[in-house]
Amino acid sequence: MVNPSGILNITFVPTVGLFGNLDPFPGHPKTLVVVYKMNVVGQTKISPFVNPQTLCIQEYQTCTISGRRSLFDPPRWTPTVPQDGVAILAAFYGTHDITSTIAALTFPGGAPGQKIYTTIQVPVGNSTLVGPDPQVGIPKQCCITYAYFYSATDIEVHMQTAREGGQINILTGPPVRPPPPPPHLNIRAANFGGEDVTSQIQALVTSDQTLQIMMSPFPADWTDPRPGVLPDGDTVQKTLSILYQWDGRPLELLLTHDGTGKSVIDPNVAVDSSRTRYFLTPDNKGLPSEPLILAVIWGIMQGRTTPVDPSAWQKIQNTGTLTPSNTFFGFDGSFNNPKTCQIFYEWVDTGKFGCFACNEGTALVNVNVDGWEKGQS
Repeated sequence: MVNPSGILNITFVPTVGLFGNLDPFPGHPKTLVVVYKMNVVGQTKISPFVNPQTLCIQEYQTCTISGRRSLFDPPRWTPTVPQDGVAILAAFYGTHDITSTIAALTFPGGAPGQKIYTTIQVPVGNSTLVGPDPQVGIPKQCCITYAYFYSATDIEVHMQTAREGGQINILTGPPVRPPPPPPHLNIRAANFGGEDVTSQIQALVTSDQTLQIMMSPFPADWTDPRPGVLPDGDTVQKTLSILYQWDGRPLELLLTHDGTGKSVIDPNVAVDSSRTRYFLTPDNKGLPSEPLILAVIWGIMQGRTTPVDPSAWQKIQNTGTLTPSNTFFGFDGSFNNPKTCQIFYEWVDTGKFGCFACNEGTALVNVNVDGWEKGQS
């Protein structure tokens, strides 16, 4: 509770009953060790860098934890990586403070304070820790609280205890942490030559959240969405576009086509500008009543390093119609090849993504997106 002067006070008596009738040392008086920090609360932030406080008290003795809550002139603790890799925050043998004794130990194989990543062994007993018995006739335990510094703000605190005759082992360097899990890869939408292949692409995502696809000419279990050959004997070129996103990162768009070989989506590879260059900057910012157009792909965007012209995509957004042709878009997205238009969109209010596709032609096409048929209204 907080007293009228603004000081936080917590008063209690440590007993077996207070801790849920858990008796770790039956038949003997027990010692409670608490290491804590009082966060300094300001108007805009909380500072974790205040001095660690220690408390050691025997069973049945009244204990009070008190700390200032004022922002002004708090005791500061600026953490730095100790040369030995571990910082001893507090150490007690019974109720006897042995923090300085543990902190000054010479690590095996080197001088005091030398950075050696090995294990320090602390035998728990009177002669090894304090000399004369500080509490004659009372079985004691040793409690050591220490911290590893991975960075100035990434501090991992540990506590170990052992009874008389036992031993505490402390690694003198930060334990190696397993690598963090990769960010989750979300396949938002995918289209191949006018056919939705979102589920097929999602099935290719591996456990390490990467994706590889071989377009030679395309996966064997896919069907050709535009079979046939051109007058010159070539097959119709099909565009594969994949709209994807890792958790906490912006959208990206992979654009490739049949016969191009392997494409890779990997969170550890720097983002190529080709995967962001075709996104639009629409004016409506996503109205609940209509989809937000994210990107419009015409053919394979051959010779194009910028999005389609605003005159084209704004007409689609405003009227819900388009004429899928070079004339409409103002460029030939795949020289001398029949093309497909792929329109990627998002319903911002629901987070649903999709792709509307139509093949090249001279007829006016209504963009029917999840029931949104603006061109027919």
